[in-house]
Amino acid sequence: MSTNFEKMDMMVDLARSYDVNLRVCVYQAVNSNKYHLNYNEFWEGFRLLLGASKLISTSEPIVRAVLNLKEVYSPCGYKSIRINPRGEVIPCVYWGTIESNHKIPQIEDLTELGENVLDSYYFKLARQIPDIAAQCPCQGGCASRRIINGNLDSHDEYCPWSRGDSIKLEWHKGPSSDLVRINNNCTTIVR
Repeated sequence: MSTNFEKMDMMVDLARSYDVNLRVCVYQAVNSNKYHLNYNEFWEGFRLLLGASKLISTSEPIVRAVLNLKEVYSPCGYKSIRINPRGEVIPCVYWGTIESNHKIPQIEDLTELGENVLDSYYFKLARQIPDIAAQCPCQGGCASRRIINGNLDSHDEYCPWSRGDSIKLEWHKGPSSDLVRINNNCTTIVR
């Protein structure tokens, strides 16, 4: 968040003092932009986080691309399924609204659909790489972030390549770990 990105190294130290991992998700401005990170804040937060820790896992696609890690895609629609308070089955907890004639699957539809819910329109939409980003290392980045910002067919707002920028992050690999929800939303876990 814009209120704590400068404290990521301190958060790592705090987690380390309790001998626990630190799980970080980037704030998604669903109802308010009050805590929204701008481009420089996003990258400064990750510079501090990764510089002070050992990376166990990140499914944040833009960060994966910058770190040159394989499988650069948004987990939305692949490994992330959420049921919101309206009973809608959506590809990500942050999935925004989009005008469409396609029905959003409902919780009661899961009995019939089962895992085929992944073949529904919105899940397929979440997996699409925007044409403009098809040749970019970011591969579109976070689909939910793009839809929340009204830019589903564009680059992720934190994509350095779309800005002609180059981001270098110092990082160290942490221990392999089979943790809960390690790859089902845009999450970074450090030790």
